[in-house]
Amino acid sequence: MQKRASAAGTQTKTRSGSSSDGTKRRVSRSKKKKMQQRRLIVASLFLAFAIVVLGTVVIFAIRLSNPERQSCRPGTEPLPTAAPSAEPTFAPVTDESVIEGDVTVSGVRLTGKSVADARTAIETALQQQMDRLAVTVIYGDLSMTLTADKIGMSFDADALETVLQQAANERDTAELSVPLTYDETMLRTSLSELNDQLPNHAVNATAQILWKENKIKSSGETYLQPYFSFTAGTNGMAVDSESVLVQIEEAIAAGNYTAEIRPEVTISEPAVTEAMLREQYTRLSSFTTTYRFRGTSSMDESSVLNCESRDINISKAVDLMRVIELDPGKSFSYNNATGSRTEKNGWALANAIYQGSHRPEPGGGVCQLSTTMYNALLLANVKITSRRAHSMPVDYVPDGWDATVDDGHIDFKFQNNTGSKLYVFCYITKNSESSRKKDIHVEVYGKAFPEGVEYRKRTELVETLPITDEIIKDKTMFVGDKQIVEREGKEGKVVDTFIDRYVNGRFDKTVYSTTTTYEAITRQIRVGTKADPTATPTPKPTSVPATPDNSINW
Repeated sequence: MQKRASAAGTQTKTRSGSSSDGTKRRVSRSKKKKMQQRRLIVASLFLAFAIVVLGTVVIFAIRLSNPERQSCRPGTEPLPTAAPSAEPTFAPVTDESVIEGDVTVSGVRLTGKSVADARTAIETALQQQMDRLAVTVIYGDLSMTLTADKIGMSFDADALETVLQQAANERDTAELSVPLTYDETMLRTSLSELNDQLPNHAVNATAQILWKENKIKSSGETYLQPYFSFTAGTNGMAVDSESVLVQIEEAIAAGNYTAEIRPEVTISEPAVTEAMLREQYTRLSSFTTTYRFRGTSSMDESSVLNCESRDINISKAVDLMRVIELDPGKSFSYNNATGSRTEKNGWALANAIYQGSHRPEPGGGVCQLSTTMYNALLLANVKITSRRAHSMPVDYVPDGWDATVDDGHIDFKFQNNTGSKLYVFCYITKNSESSRKKDIHVEVYGKAFPEGVEYRKRTELVETLPITDEIIKDKTMFVGDKQIVEREGKEGKVVDTFIDRYVNGRFDKTVYSTTTTYEAITRQIRVGTKADPTATPTPKPTSVPATPDNSINW
């Protein structure tokens, strides 16, 4: 309706003589508007078409990337996707259950057998198969026959039970099997035996403990010093183990238990190199103490004898513990290593510290070796399980770093906590500064520390304990007699000792700490309690009367 009215108005205005230019302008604007509308409609249609096409492409691409998805058409249900495969489930059976189906397992027909009888029959057949195994590996004139025991052949009992369950549930015909397996490590070990027979075969590096003689001219003694000696490995010929493994697997899978295998031989490097051995036998730490074994002209006879006796005991202890070899987790006891330290067993009487003083004991002096060992082990971060300090400081290590032992009473023990084999070497050498002294050395060997790791000792004095006096009253001495000092006193100490772990020169953490207390040594003073005697007074001189003179001269 509006469209018609507009047209009539236009005609009227034309007839009334309106301007032709105005009419043209109106017509032009109308055409432009219509063209814009048409362009908009065309663009909209093109956009809608493009969206439809793009949607179709996307859906098609999704279907291509997910072939398991099924298209859905109107009025149809989507096809179900396949469920993931699961372990077969069987109805429970017992040993009395009878196998009804025509079932064969590893070549044994089981129809009509109970599960128990079937198990026995299968085990017998499998054992017979393993007994028949005799695979021969041949190279030139050399050969090796691999039997079931040499390669650790066996069958899985759980797999057998699963097969029996399946057989008992089977109602149709089925051929099943119980796989035979072998131990690859055992097989490789057997092949290495064949490699050792090859001419010019690869030779592994070796490590052995040898001995160096340390002569001490001043005493005329010779001590043995243990050390590790390494021999480098060499390249050589070797059986290609990988090809043999493949051929043996193929032969067993095919049931060819008497196959002959002719492997290739290749150039091989030694399985153990010198670098590997040096890594396992690295010196982790060492510690040295010094002792006098000969007296001097200024010493009394008993002191000279004590030096000689201590030397006998220390030398004997070192001989008993030249090389301590300890597997991971194993422990060592010092008292067990020396045995009972008695004169009957060859231990000499020498001074030993006892309750803040000294007294002669068989084996006196052996604490110096246990102390040297204690320090070396701590620097190797070895676990100390039993240690006790002396009752007073010793002169061969700083305060807090000693370890005493007492036959049947106090022991020194440690445990190999390193995770690999541990070696402790003990030996004696002459002292470089004095011909009257010797050095005790303890070295600890084992797997090398991680790069940059080291262990250091640290000591802190906690407290000094003052000297106290003990008065010994002596009835045989007069009160006025001069007091006698029976024993000199000595201050006590409380000392903390630490082992710190450093990495690349920087403190990391404290791995060991202990507190050592040396009680003060009481000064003993003897005093008299007997009353002093009373002084006798000196008598005064008396005058004699004059004798009368009777001579009178009459």
